[in-house]
Amino acid sequence: VVIFGNIYFYRHLLITSLRKRLPNVDIRVYGTPDRHVRSLRREYEIFPPIYGEHKMNIIRSAAVVVNNLHFAEVDSANNKFFEIIGCGGLILNENNPEMSRLLKDELEFLLWENVEELSDKILHLLSNVEFRSSLQRKLIELRNAEDWTYKNAVSTILTRIGK
Repeated sequence: VVIFGNIYFYRHLLITSLRKRLPNVDIRVYGTPDRHVRSLRREYEIFPPIYGEHKMNIIRSAAVVVNNLHFAEVDSANNKFFEIIGCGGLILNENNPEMSRLLKDELEFLLWENVEELSDKILHLLSNVEFRSSLQRKLIELRNAEDWTYKNAVSTILTRIGK
């Protein structure tokens, strides 16, 4: 299980809770702790931030990549959502109305509301390789159908700014 990005206090609390609920699961954390988290005593190691091809390889090789949303992102899909799916990773994403719009039908399984539900879904995916692979294939099909690329994202942003 991989979690990456800036390690701010809310993400720290999520990681701490997950590790308590899943003591036998290897949870790898990559990123930079913010000033509040740096001063805390942590029960987990934070590996250096990941970039480029190294990031893509970590995302692809992880059984599951957890994406929680920053408070400023609670009504949208963040960049990390598209990065993970774009790299071919299997994402478990914090739910919000935009996520429910993007991940429908069987892919709704990949949305979580709280750490208990997230923990249960991690265990389910880790113990069901065939189900995990099926969801991963469906994400790739969705990505390809929607053509989620940086080129299209920049085009959409520029078009909306121009209006």
